[in-house]
Amino acid sequence: MKYLLVLVFAMGVDLVPVTVAWPQDGVIDVPFHEVGTRFRLLGALGEPFGKTVTIRGVVIPDPAKEFGPTFLVRQVDGNATQKSLIIQLKCDDELVIGQDYELTGHELGGYQGVPSERMLIVIPAGHGLSYKSEFVVDSVSKIKPITFRPSDFLGRECLFAGIAERVKEGASSEDLIRGDGWTIVYPLGFTDDAVGKLVEIRGRFRPRLGEPATFESLVGARWRLVALNDQINREVELRGIACRLNENAWYLEYRGTSIYVEGLGNQALGIKFKAGDSIVVRGTLTRRRFPRLGENRNVNPENEHREEYVVVDAKTDRSDQLLAEERVFRGRGIEGAFRLPLWAQKGAGGEKRSGVE
Repeated sequence: MKYLLVLVFAMGVDLVPVTVAWPQDGVIDVPFHEVGTRFRLLGALGEPFGKTVTIRGVVIPDPAKEFGPTFLVRQVDGNATQKSLIIQLKCDDELVIGQDYELTGHELGGYQGVPSERMLIVIPAGHGLSYKSEFVVDSVSKIKPITFRPSDFLGRECLFAGIAERVKEGASSEDLIRGDGWTIVYPLGFTDDAVGKLVEIRGRFRPRLGEPATFESLVGARWRLVALNDQINREVELRGIACRLNENAWYLEYRGTSIYVEGLGNQALGIKFKAGDSIVVRGTLTRRRFPRLGENRNVNPENEHREEYVVVDAKTDRSDQLLAEERVFRGRGIEGAFRLPLWAQKGAGGEKRSGVE
């Protein structure tokens, strides 16, 4: 039980089973017989295990390819969330990947695997002791695809993408972002070369009085270009997933596009992040000819080179977990009708995309 609280909070961020860490100073012991009296365990949804809740979201392929139906949660009891909140389902109904559902049920959790000391003896290639939760489904209803508006996140930080516009009225002008049924006014303004392009803005917003579906960005909101083609030869800040082909070949997975990052392997050792972690890369984006990322280097390597995105003069830091809007959920079973964020419909590189690869 020494690691229980650590695991509960970890499960709230990412549902991939978390291997138990060895004791460290400051870890809180939770006596088992006091769970339910002095302590209560919270699951991935942020609610106590066993509490009946209603969630809405979409079925996605299982990223670990080890479990049953996997659900990307977009609402918990009516509260919208952009977190990458992924939970495994225990459901008797057959669910369709790419379909949105409303599910009512409760979350349960428990340990699986064996302690690390016994791994080499019992299962040389197996998993260590880990904590896994799942959502036990009591009722299922199909729903229309969930879409968000800034009004769903009033008072909370959120991320929205749309087309940057500049509206002129006489001698003055106003910069704004138009999305699907909403508009965000950005008083600080965009650079001239951003107008007409896909941008995203992260921050807090308030409704503009007298103008339905129009919102104003509050102090601290930040905007950036989204498509990689729009950022060539510019200073960039890209949030994505650290990926590794081998010990010497690392790259950044940015919204479904693989990007070389100069010195990423060495930075991984210094900053102490590992493959699969969320990172932020800052530097200058360009294109160079490299071996094709993710392909076999042993077959005709001289013919495998193509122009790839690369970040030079790069500096890398660990990042908080990516939002669902910053990720591409891909895999077998995803149909072309599976909706994508606006940036993914065109591709992170700017090319048009009709579905998830």
